[in-house]
Order: sequence, then structure tokens, then C-alpha cells
Amino acid sequence: MMFFIRHPSCIRLSELAGAAPSRAHPRLASHLAKCADCRARLQTMRAVQEGLRDWPALAPPGTLHDRILASRASGTRVILPSAAAPTRPASRWIAAATAAAIIVVGAVLSAVLSSTQLADAGATSGRMTIVPAMPRAGQRVRVTYSAPVTLARSDTLVLRARLRTAHSPAYQDGIPVRTMATLRHAHGVGEYSATFTLPDSVVFAAVAVENGSAAVVDDNAKRTWEILTTVDGRRPSFESLEQRANDMMGRNFAEGLATTRRMVALYPDSIRGWSYLLAFQSWMGEGDVDSIRAAHRAALVRLDRRWHDSMSVPNEVIGRLYWYARQVDPKVAAYWQRRMLREAPTNSFAVQKRLADVLVDVHKNHDTATALVRLDTLWRDRTADRAPQVASYVLPLVVATGNSELIDRWWRRVDSVSRDRVGAELSLAEQLSRKPSLIGDAVAHLRRLAPRLDASPVVDRYLTETSEEHASRIAARRRRVLASFGQSLVATGDARAGLDKLRRADSTGWDLGVARSIASAEFIAGDSTRAWEMNARIVTDPSTTDTLRDSLDAAARSAVGDARWRTMREDAGRLFSQRLLATSQVRTIAKSARLRDEHSSVRSLHELVNGRVTVVAMWSRYCGWALDDLDDLADVAQRLEKVGGRLVLVIDDEIGPSAELTKLLADHKVIARPYFDVDGSVSKALNSWGTPHYYVLDDGGRLRFGPDETASSAFAQAEALRLANRSARVTEQ
Repeated sequence: MMFFIRHPSCIRLSELAGAAPSRAHPRLASHLAKCADCRARLQTMRAVQEGLRDWPALAPPGTLHDRILASRASGTRVILPSAAAPTRPASRWIAAATAAAIIVVGAVLSAVLSSTQLADAGATSGRMTIVPAMPRAGQRVRVTYSAPVTLARSDTLVLRARLRTAHSPAYQDGIPVRTMATLRHAHGVGEYSATFTLPDSVVFAAVAVENGSAAVVDDNAKRTWEILTTVDGRRPSFESLEQRANDMMGRNFAEGLATTRRMVALYPDSIRGWSYLLAFQSWMGEGDVDSIRAAHRAALVRLDRRWHDSMSVPNEVIGRLYWYARQVDPKVAAYWQRRMLREAPTNSFAVQKRLADVLVDVHKNHDTATALVRLDTLWRDRTADRAPQVASYVLPLVVATGNSELIDRWWRRVDSVSRDRVGAELSLAEQLSRKPSLIGDAVAHLRRLAPRLDASPVVDRYLTETSEEHASRIAARRRRVLASFGQSLVATGDARAGLDKLRRADSTGWDLGVARSIASAEFIAGDSTRAWEMNARIVTDPSTTDTLRDSLDAAARSAVGDARWRTMREDAGRLFSQRLLATSQVRTIAKSARLRDEHSSVRSLHELVNGRVTVVAMWSRYCGWALDDLDDLADVAQRLEKVGGRLVLVIDDEIGPSAELTKLLADHKVIARPYFDVDGSVSKALNSWGTPHYYVLDDGGRLRFGPDETASSAFAQAEALRLANRSARVTEQ
């Protein structure tokens, strides 16, 4: 007899994992035909069994085997501790972000760095199993994938990956994204599998799945799936962890911090690991915690003692010791700085130090000529990883000289090392256009850029980007080039040609800078009506100051009359809403999303929305960027209240309400009431894993925008929704 009320047990499924489908009990077979979750679990078990057939059995020492099995049965997920653990309770985004998920089959131990969180009902994320989770170089990898409804009807799916070598830079720009395999049907509807081999040079891969047209991309709710390589078969290689940390920069700093903690736990003698850890701790607002500073001082003492008296220290070690010590102990840093500049002046960190010295000196004494001589020498000594940094810092300096020959020389250097050549040339043109004597040079660069925008995709598609999002990003780049081109042409006196470019830039999107340029150019061209229409957009935009808005209002009424100006403003408001809402996506939020107020009363997020356009601010007092945005957040909260919206302030603080937090918010005049996402239900519902993040909900409680990283951008999006709602009500009446 087989009894299960909802789902069969994992034990019952595991018995079936190695058997033919025909051996399934009729009731179990019927359940599997209807339940995607159980099919996914069964598929995972089969994939793990298949992938581990050739693995050597590793017998865990002592009682570890029993402890592992008990941990697995309880569903425990742990982050390995490091010596630098903070004294305060860790931020939820830090404590839950990554860590080591342990899967044990029999006596086999396979370490998996990051766990996959299941999305709420209606989400677009499937489930993926990668075996082995940590392949060796050249080893075959098998992927099994249970697709969500949005992808399950495709005959085949595409597996893409962002591939990192041991020398890849931080952030995602310029990191190659490749198609790794075609996923084909396996075992049933919505079930897919594929095998492939990572290139030998790859140490880390972020993985996503999409359909053939890339109209739908499953990126595991923006977290991606991951492959980390191993050298010894037991733990991720240092390089794979380092590249995972690099990949998290700009994407999820909390996960990056958890990764660096893992680095120093597994590789405690690595200077790079400790340096990475301190950097992420500083970025996440933990750099001044006494226990953390003490842990780094102890690590530096140990590392310095190992190398201090050696006469043959590798160049990289010298550079790393200097860079790490400068953040921990100035006296130790001074010693290694002297050795670095004497023994390894072309080391990567030495090049960066020399660049900083030049820029500081030129700022103090304004001797550009001497600085440029030193920078020419520095360019000859550049390292591959520092060349883009040197070139990008020097270019504004040479633009300021107004010397076209010098600018051309350094531009060729920038162009030779840039990962985004179109973006680099556009940036140069914008710098040139700000200097009247160089407007002609700006036009020449923009004239060369314009055809390239139409002849090529301009930018590669990101791993997590749909084809529509990619097209939108290309369109935004094209608008920026056309806007700069038009503004530069107007500045040269060619108003007609400039207006043509500006109008093309204005045909899609909402850009206040373009509106200002068109307004000025239209006045010059004698079309005051069109100019005032552009000024109506400036008045409509939420970022416009009250002083400028009042000034333009008064001037417009005098120039075109109250009635005409009112019509222009209404038209501008509709256009503002239309163009911002064109970038909106309607997503439902789980009804289980709940918050606790300072009095421990629990309210649902839907209840807090209560029929009003709402900005949800995910905020933390332990995040430097969140603190920097606090004044803007306070301003947005007040502006939302004035127009009938609201701001829901969600505090990432496991301690809960405190006098310190209350004082901080009061000092910055934050009128929004603080709520606490203690059980993480709101974070899960919004898929928010960092701060500050802002989300805009419509009056029905549906997610329309986000995440955004500034309160002002979120307010503009909320205003677009509010104006659209007001326009709809007027139309109904």
C-alpha cells in the first residue's frame, strides 16, 4: 500500500530514481504526471546518480558522515565561518546570500557553493541540476532542467553561460557570454537535459536558459545558476571563488561578501583572499567593526612575518601585501610600498599607485605638462589589467588641455584597450562637446559613430537579458549618440541638422537633457510653439526643481496663455507616463508577503498598499550606499504623501526597532514608518537581495518597476503610474 496525502516522500522517489518508469506504482505515476515539483525532484535524483557513477567514494572522517546525513535530512544550509565574522547579527542579505549546500548520496560528498531558492507560484524560474557541481578542467558536465510554464512548451532550449577565466576582471561588462548547449526533452513535458565541456581556461560560469528567440530568459530569478571548478575534487578552487566574487560586483555584493568569507576559510594563507574579504566588508559597511579590524590585523601579522625578511618575494605577493596592508596597518603598508616601487615598479598595484600619485600631484600643483610626461612613462609600464584604468583616467586630463594632437594620441590608446569601444568613443565625444574649442572634434567622432549604430548590434547581449531588453538597451545607446550629435551640431551653428538628430533621439524614451536641447534649438530656429512643448516636459518631469518649474510656468503663461499652456502640460504628462510605462512589466506579488512594524504588529504588503501607488524601499543602516541615499529617500517619502502615494520603508535589521535607528531616521526627516522583513517574505516576493533597492507597486499591489537603485528614479516611475491613473479616470468620466 502507498499512502501520501500531498506528495510522495523523498525515500519513495529515491527508490524509483534508478528504476524504469514502467515500475512506478499506478498512483505514483498518476501523481508524477500532474506534479512538476515531484518530477523535478525525481529528475534531480536521477541526474545525481548518473553523474556520480564514476566518482570515487570519499569516506568522511569520524562522525562527519552521520552529521552530514542528519543535516541533509533537516534541510540545513550553512555558511562556513571565518575568523572575520562580525559581532553584530549579520545582515539577512549577507547571512543567507550564498554558502555551501551539501548533497550526500551514500558515502559520496559533493560540495555545492550556492543553493537555489524556489520562486513563488507564477514565477518564471525553473529548476536546474548540474553534475558534477564542481567539474575539473576538461570534465564533461551534465545539466538537467525542469522548465517553468513560460518555457516548457519549447521543443529545445538554449543554455548560455558567462565564462570567466582566472584573469577575468570584476563586474560583468566585457565578460564573454557563450551558448554552451542545446537542451532537449528528457523524461517528460518540461524536462530537458544536455551535456557539454567547459573550456579548460574557465574557472567559473554563470548559467541561464532561454528559448530560441531569447524572448524568455530564465536566470534563476536574477541569481543565475553557477559552475565552480575544482582542482582536488573536494573543494572549489581559489580562482573559481575569486571569479565568483568578481562576478557579484555590481550584481549582489552580499553574495560577494559570503564568497570572500568562503575564500579565507578554505585558503587562509592567501593574501588575495584576505584582501578581497576586507574590500567586500568595507563596501557592505562592516569595515570599521572592531572584531573585523582585529581579525585582519592578525592575518596581516601572519602574512607579513612569512615574507618580511625574504629577499626574493614574487612581484604579485609584494603588490598584494602592499594593497592589503594599506587598508589595515599604515606602517606595514609603508614598508611594502617602498619594496614594491623599488623591486616591482611595473606590478599591477605599483602601476595603480603611480597613477594615483600623478593624479594627486596634478590636482595640487596644476602642472599638467609634467604629469603627462610621467603618464607617458606609466603607459609604457602598464599591465594588461591596468591599461584601461590608466587610459580612462588620463583622457579627461588631456581633453582639458585642448590639444587635439595629444587627445588623438591618448584616444588611440583608450581605443586599443577598451572593452566597449562604442561607449568609450561616445564618452570622449561628450567630453569634447563640453569644450567650445573642441566641438568640431566632437562632431567628427559622433559622425564616425552614427553609422556603426545602424550597422551592428552595438553591444553584446547580457546573459540575463531578453532579446527585447537587448533591443531596448541598444535603442537607449542610439538615443544617447543622436542626442550628443544633435547638441554638438547646434553648438556649431548648424541648428537644422542638429534638430534633426535631436528629434530622432526624442522619438522614443524620455530624456530631460534632450528636451532642454530641443527647446533651446527650437527657439533659435524660430519655432516657439515646439520650444514651449519641450518646456512643458521639463515642468512635468519630477526631477525638475520647484524654482525652475515656477519660473517656466510664469514665462509660459505669458507667452502662450493659460489655456494653451495647460493643454501642453497635460500632453506632456500623458507622454511622460506613456514612455515610462512602456518599460514597465506587470508582475504579481505573493499574498504571503508580510511585514512587522515597530510594535510587532504584522501587516501584509497588499494591506499596506491599500489602493495607492507605492514605492517599497529595501534599506539597511549597515549599507553605505543606502545611507548615502537617505536624504533622497526622505524627500521622496514626503513628495509621495503630497500626491496621494506612499513609501513603505523595509529595514534589513534582525535586531528590529531600536533607539539608534529611530534617531537616524528622525535626523534625516524620514516620515515613512519603518517595517521589518524578519521572515524574509517580502524580500522573496520582490526577489530583492541587496540594499538600497526600490520597487514601485501600482494601486492594485502589482509590481511594475524595480529593482532601481535610487529613490528619485523610483519616484519618477511612481509619478508615471499616478498620472496614467488620473488620465484614465478623467477619460472614464
